[in-house]
Amino acid sequence: MSQPDFDALARSADPTQWRTAIDGAFALLDEAHREAALRTLRSVYEERLAPQFQAVPWGPTLAEDADFRRTYETAKRLTNNFRNVSSDELRAVMEEEPHTAMVFRLILGYTTAELAAALKLLGVTTSKAALDTIERGEGVLTPQRRTVIGAVAAAVTGVIERELFALDEGLPINDFRSRLDKLDTREGWPSVRRAASGGVDYGDLLYERYLDGSWLAVRAAYSEKTGELIEDAVADILDENGIAYDRNPEELVRRGIFPSRPDFVLPSVENPKVTIEAKGANDGGTARDKAARIANVAVAAEAAGLTPMAVIDGIGWVRRDALVQTLQATHGLTFSLSNLEALVTVPEIVALYGTAHD
Repeated sequence: MSQPDFDALARSADPTQWRTAIDGAFALLDEAHREAALRTLRSVYEERLAPQFQAVPWGPTLAEDADFRRTYETAKRLTNNFRNVSSDELRAVMEEEPHTAMVFRLILGYTTAELAAALKLLGVTTSKAALDTIERGEGVLTPQRRTVIGAVAAAVTGVIERELFALDEGLPINDFRSRLDKLDTREGWPSVRRAASGGVDYGDLLYERYLDGSWLAVRAAYSEKTGELIEDAVADILDENGIAYDRNPEELVRRGIFPSRPDFVLPSVENPKVTIEAKGANDGGTARDKAARIANVAVAAEAAGLTPMAVIDGIGWVRRDALVQTLQATHGLTFSLSNLEALVTVPEIVALYGTAHD
């Protein structure tokens, strides 16, 4: 008996043919034939993937470039181009203009969470949220806030002068560097002043970017928004076709039907028929972890008589084990943003047209 044309099935405009292809591949008893079929199928699904790293997540807590520039110029002016930088002088600057705390923190290269942890070691308990509020210049200058600002001033001067949190001298230099070993703090405040006076060229900037990564902190702070990009696209196409869904089906987890919350249950938790997992991944490790979640949800969905599907995107999904596990778990009903319109042609989805208006 001849094998089916797996390439043609996977490229069909009818997603039910994808299901036939994936199930047919896994049904092959000969391992070599099965692997050959999966290679063919993977290449088709991989063609549909697109990198998602060009979209940088953003949020209301982040300072726009112009706003940050004004804050920086304020810090520079009030410290006389970073010449008046004793602990008391920095405290006075931040009490007058609390948002300048952001500039001094970034000179250290600390995140707000790291700075909060550092202050705790100095005997002052605060939080990332509290420091974020100070940096946004919100609220009044309470006694507690004065205490925190004073601790920030002490931490900034102590760290830059390598009196606080200095690198253990016993650590081998070939294996570790101090966070201060960067162009604007390598020699303490003189390095800061040199950088502020225009002593940074493009090569310096690119090397700093090489060490820390452009947009790295922003992507870390709002990483969940990258996943929401795909979820929102799924929600939009379901809305366009009048298909009801629940994006927070916690009730099904409480009832023990699912080990974790699916991204979408259609049409409702009261009458579940379909699950959709929407996952982005731009690296293989992340894709592997998300594939395991997709598989767990899919197993529970099938046990409950539901049809599991997935929408994935990002180049991380070219990782073989992640993609194959996802295709097997969804019986091939795995879509990407490039062919998302095919999702609403699956019979189980077509049967739900108009449910949003019932």
